[in-house]
Amino acid sequence: MKALKIFALLVLISTIANAQSSAENVKPVLPDTFQNVLDLARMTFVMPKDAISIPVTKNRQMHYEYAITFQNQPFEVRYSVAPMGYSTAEAYTGAKGITPHIESKLNDEFGAKILSTTVALNVAGGTETQGMGSNPLPPEAVKKEFGADWGSTTVIPIGNNSFGTEYKFCVMVTLFKKDVAHAYVMYLSDTKENLMKLMGELIAKTGAFYALKFK
Repeated sequence: MKALKIFALLVLISTIANAQSSAENVKPVLPDTFQNVLDLARMTFVMPKDAISIPVTKNRQMHYEYAITFQNQPFEVRYSVAPMGYSTAEAYTGAKGITPHIESKLNDEFGAKILSTTVALNVAGGTETQGMGSNPLPPEAVKKEFGADWGSTTVIPIGNNSFGTEYKFCVMVTLFKKDVAHAYVMYLSDTKENLMKLMGELIAKTGAFYALKFK
């Protein structure tokens, strides 16, 4: 009888563990606009551990399709994906029956840099802000870790605009793949100190830095 009780307890523990594991592996239901641009851009998105999906903030500076935060932290991550050859409206609806028209001048590393700078200026509020700066990601690393042809990180102090709202500082990661897409991941916080601290703590712990990548 004692052995039977022990066996039943082990079965119960195993069932609970499997249920928890299954719950952790459930993929979030993404908004159609985000899923459509991911499909067109041949990208994957993995929800970071402990992240919470939050509504997109309408703004005049920079469109984005998805955003996450972490409980009780002044920290947000916004994802903007632009498949090559489609307008934003076309991409949002899945671009069914539409033949993409790729602009050759934007389809190389130089074009990616120009677009990245333009996006950074928009996020900042329309003009270059003091302290703004950009650095390319190592070519081999960006290829291996993100499946991209080129990438960069840009530090952006945010002016008083509808994109930043309560956030005043941004680190933007740009990812570009020739003939496929430009993508931007924007990490936001209320101060530079908080952003650096929370990026160090949350990104390392949750794997958020690699949530978005090319297939």
